[in-house]
Amino acid sequence: MLNPVPSRQPAPSSSIDDAKTNTNSPHQRDWRCTCCSKLLGLRSGTVVLIQFARGHQYRAPRPISAVCRGCNTLNET
Repeated sequence: MLNPVPSRQPAPSSSIDDAKTNTNSPHQRDWRCTCCSKLLGLRSGTVVLIQFARGHQYRAPRPISAVCRGCNTLNET
């Protein structure tokens, strides 16, 4: 008789993942480059959540501007 495989538990979520689950569609809160559509951050109320490589996470108050690392376009939110 075969034993059923236990279900996997989801990994703990980060603060950026929490921002995605608080809306009907996670794409509504995405802050993307207006030129190349690269993800720059996530809008969450009056702050923008930004995550860099190596796990660095920042919260910046809005309005905020950033230059896209992919195409050097200035973006504002």
